[in-house]
Amino acid sequence: MTERKRILVTVKTYPQPSEKYYETVCTAGISEDGSFIRIYPFPFRSLGEFERFKKYQWIEVDVERNSADPRPESFKAYPSTLELGEWISFKKWDQRLDAIFKSERPRNTCELNKEYGKNISLSIVKPRKILDFTYEPDSPQWSPKQQRALSTLWLDRPAISLEKIPWRFKFKYLCSYAKCPGHNQTIEDWEVFQLFRNMKKKYQDETVALNKVKDKYLNKLCSPTRDPHFFVGMHNQHRVWMIIGLFSPPKHDRQLRLL
Repeated sequence: MTERKRILVTVKTYPQPSEKYYETVCTAGISEDGSFIRIYPFPFRSLGEFERFKKYQWIEVDVERNSADPRPESFKAYPSTLELGEWISFKKWDQRLDAIFKSERPRNTCELNKEYGKNISLSIVKPRKILDFTYEPDSPQWSPKQQRALSTLWLDRPAISLEKIPWRFKFKYLCSYAKCPGHNQTIEDWEVFQLFRNMKKKYQDETVALNKVKDKYLNKLCSPTRDPHFFVGMHNQHRVWMIIGLFSPPKHDRQLRLL
C-alpha cells in the first residue's frame, strides 16, 4: 500500500548499473518519526536538475514496501511524486543531530554482525577507535552484465556515462564493544568516489588523488576535533554490513547535545 513519507536524506551510495533499472542508487535516511528508511532502487541521476536532492535535505515522496527486498527498512519510491524540502546546512549541526538521534542510538558492529540483518539492516555505529583508512585495487571496468545495462535507455532518456572507479575504499576500526577484534569495512558512500574523481581530475595523478582522499577521511573527518559516526547498511545479496555514509559533526556540538 502506498504511503507518503517525509525523509531526511543522509545516505547516497555510488550508482550501480542495473539491467532492470538501468542504474540504481541506494538512498537512505531518517523518517519524520526518527526511524531509518531505505529507498531502493532509486534512479537518482535520471532525475531532472531541479529534482536532485542533497544529503541532509528533507524530501517527501510516495513509497510502498519493497516486496522484492527482504530488508525491513526497504521501500520503493515513485520519483514522479517527489517534492524537495529544506536543506539543513553545515551551520546547523544541532538540527542534523536532533533528526538523526531522535529515536535511534549508535550500536556496535559486533552486535550487528551477530544479528546478521534478520531484524535490522540499517544502523549508525560510533567507532571507539579508527585504525586506518585504506584503498585497494578493484576491477577497472563494469562487468559485461553491467555494461549491457548502461547501454540501454531509461524512460526514453539517453544513457548517462557512469565511471567505474578502479579502487575499493575501507575503514579499519574498533567498535564500541569492549572485546571487539576489529573491523575492516568497505565504504560505498557516493562522496568518497566523487572526491577521488575530483582529485584525479585536479592533479592528473592517481596516486596523489588516493592520498588526498585518505587525508580527508582519516586526518580531517576523523580528526580529534570531530566525532565521526558511520551509517551502515546490510547488502541485499551478500549479506554483509558496509559503511554507506559518514556523519562527522564537530566534537563539541555532539557533546553539548548529550548534556
